[in-house]
Amino acid sequence: MRAMVEEEKNIEALQQALELFNVHAERLRGTHDALKARVQELTSEVQTLRTRLENILASISDGVAALDASMNVTALNPAAAAFGVTEGAKLAAAFPGADEVLRQAVENALAGRATSALEVEVSQRGHKKILSFSAAPLLGRDGTEAGAVVSFRDVTEMRKLKADLERRERLAELGEMAAAIAHEIRNPLGGLRLFAGLARNALERGDAISSQKHFSAIASGIDEIDVTIENVLTFARDMEVRIAPANLRTLADEAIADLNGLFVEAGVYVENRIPENVMLKVDGRLLRRAMANLVDNAVKVQNAGGAVEIWYETIGTGEDGKLCVVVADRGPGVTEEQAAECFLPFRTGRAEGTGLGLTIVERVAEAHGGSAELKPRPGGGAVARIILPLGLLVREGA
Repeated sequence: MRAMVEEEKNIEALQQALELFNVHAERLRGTHDALKARVQELTSEVQTLRTRLENILASISDGVAALDASMNVTALNPAAAAFGVTEGAKLAAAFPGADEVLRQAVENALAGRATSALEVEVSQRGHKKILSFSAAPLLGRDGTEAGAVVSFRDVTEMRKLKADLERRERLAELGEMAAAIAHEIRNPLGGLRLFAGLARNALERGDAISSQKHFSAIASGIDEIDVTIENVLTFARDMEVRIAPANLRTLADEAIADLNGLFVEAGVYVENRIPENVMLKVDGRLLRRAMANLVDNAVKVQNAGGAVEIWYETIGTGEDGKLCVVVADRGPGVTEEQAAECFLPFRTGRAEGTGLGLTIVERVAEAHGGSAELKPRPGGGAVARIILPLGLLVREGA
């Protein structure tokens, strides 16, 4: 009897265990089905992302290739394939001549640095091309640099167009300069011819006063031609700066003397207000040329009987300090628009002139680490400044 009771208990326990197993099995089946559905969902999302990425890469006109640390191609887009890039091969194999550039770009990427627009000439299928390469780090699953993504494009035609445009611009500038030079030299030559004839007639009459006046006019015309030729030569050649101690007042006096004939003819007085013994560390030849150009401009806009003034001033102290060489006149002045364009080559506000004088002034200032400006002068006229670093000042005069 007792044995039967024990057997029934065992059967009942077994049934309970079976029921519990069935419950857990059902739960596991449900969990499995849910996980299976989630896996299918994620697989679909991955496929969608993969397709989207492939479409994006296919739509990019630049070649794009993923490389491992050994510079083997692990993935590429159709544009890269059109360049001859092959998956599993070295990227450099498709671009003879670019080995060193690609090696450096990949090394930078593995070090976490991007590389932008490295241009190199390569030979493909017997044709020379200029390609531009860029590279960025390709991170692995652990977040460290595992390779590089390299993009490349053919910029051959772009470079040809740019070179052609630059050539046309140079030819246009030469044409403008030739026309300006011809105009600037023709006018004084006509005057020289006229005054030479008048001077000859005066000498034949024994009129020394008239002949002296005509010879002064001839000297003025020669000065004009000399200024034009010097400006053209200075503009055309590379500006070599040779620094040496120079006396600023002496440079101003020499610039004035270079143009003395022009002042006499124009009836303009030039006042040099720079003190004695102001010493600068500059290229005296270039600074004298720049000062002469400013004085020349000022004299040509100044009314007869007027004065052009030259002085210098300092602004601030230390590394940020400036030293300014100033040339001022009482002519018609300048507008903001004229001041903004006056330093561009071949721009002149007068009927005559090459438009190079102020361009050279700016180039000289920049060659010394400075700048140039032209502004209206309070009370009328204009003020031009050659602005130099204060560090070029060796000694101030009294």
